[in-house]
Amino acid sequence: MNTVSFPGLGLEFEMKRVAFTIFGHPIYWYGILIACGFMLAVAYCWKRAPEFGVVREDIMDMLLIAVPLSIIGARLYYIIFYLELFRTAEGRLDFVQMLRIWDGGLAIYGAIIAALVTVYIFAKSRGFSFFAWTDMGVLGLLIGQAVGRWGNFVNVEAYGGPTGLPWRMGIYEWENGVCRYLEVHPTFLYESVWNT
Repeated sequence: MNTVSFPGLGLEFEMKRVAFTIFGHPIYWYGILIACGFMLAVAYCWKRAPEFGVVREDIMDMLLIAVPLSIIGARLYYIIFYLELFRTAEGRLDFVQMLRIWDGGLAIYGAIIAALVTVYIFAKSRGFSFFAWTDMGVLGLLIGQAVGRWGNFVNVEAYGGPTGLPWRMGIYEWENGVCRYLEVHPTFLYESVWNT
């Protein structure tokens, strides 16, 4: 079931993961929200760049390198920590499955690590201050996370443990083939609010 409720607040939502399709390919709300968070983060950094001594055009140069490498970093991190998901029935690694990022499996930690390494190399190769870039970028990251976490809400994932607090979130979870109702902490909301 894709119903999410907030019983203490009298709210209920029917979640639809797919926003629309293009040529038969689903476009998910999660991806749209991540993209919006990314664009807001870039816009913020673009606006504040002069305050950090960063030339705006250099942001675009860096992003052309950092974005693809961060996606690779996010996937590698996920693969490393969930390696068993990428094994065939015979126990061999399924490298084709590892490439299928559209099936899910990206970890923000891997993206951040890859972005930091990329920015470090980029800054050093161009004679920029690494710390000016990271001071600016971390503020953009918080904006991106604040928006992106709502993708977890749409997917009904990344929630906390059971609670009876007034803002508890009611969800349905499958466990051992049985669907059960839980009232949990809305940790996506906690992180989104904390990042703003």
